[in-house]
Parts: sequence; C-alpha cells; structure tokens
Amino acid sequence: MSDEKSFSNVINRIINLTRSNALKWDKQDPPPWLTDSDTKIESVYLTEYAGRRLRLYEARYQTYDEMDRNWSWAKKPVLQLIDKRNKTDWEFPWCRELKDLLEAVRYHSANIGDFLDNFII
Repeated sequence: MSDEKSFSNVINRIINLTRSNALKWDKQDPPPWLTDSDTKIESVYLTEYAGRRLRLYEARYQTYDEMDRNWSWAKKPVLQLIDKRNKTDWEFPWCRELKDLLEAVRYHSANIGDFLDNFII
C-alpha cells in the first residue's frame, strides 16, 4: 500500500474515532512559534491516541497570483505529531481527508450535535 493511501486510511480512522466520540480534542490558542507575519492560526486542537500526541489546525497564509498580480489568503489543514513540549515531531503530508478531519473536530469540539438537539424536541 502506498504511503499516500496509508495516510488517508489513518486520517479516516481518526475521523471515525472523532465522530464516535472515542477521540476527544481540546481546543487551545496556538503556541507563538506556530504563527508568523505570513501565517495565521486561530485555534489548535490537541488529542492523544496510542501514546502519541496529535495537533490539528488550519493555517492561513498569503499567496501571490502572478496572473492577477494580487495577494490573497489561502488555507490548509495541518496535522502533526508533537512531543510533550508541544514541538512538532512530524507533519502528515497534505491529503483531502485532512479537511474532513478538521471539520469533524470543529463540529464535535463545539458540541454542535447537542446544540442542534436543543431545537429538535
């Protein structure tokens, strides 16, 4: 199995664990070393699984379009393995499942299911 397929499978497993509430994520402010003048991070989400710590966030950064001669903001989800000091040990390569993981983590972290249940009686 290719590494890309393996990463996708692992991230899909993390999504399923998150959706089933078997994996809980804590929302925190980003550590200062994660952001700089060109990268903005609103929140980071931390969890632990199988003795390893994971950090998930959405990085927003500026890109320049040569054709339009215009700067714009782009974004990408980032998943990392981190050490006990919250320093990055390794970063997962980008794959489309990371966007789904970020959405699932935000949904469960904000207790959207409970919020919606309050309106359905």
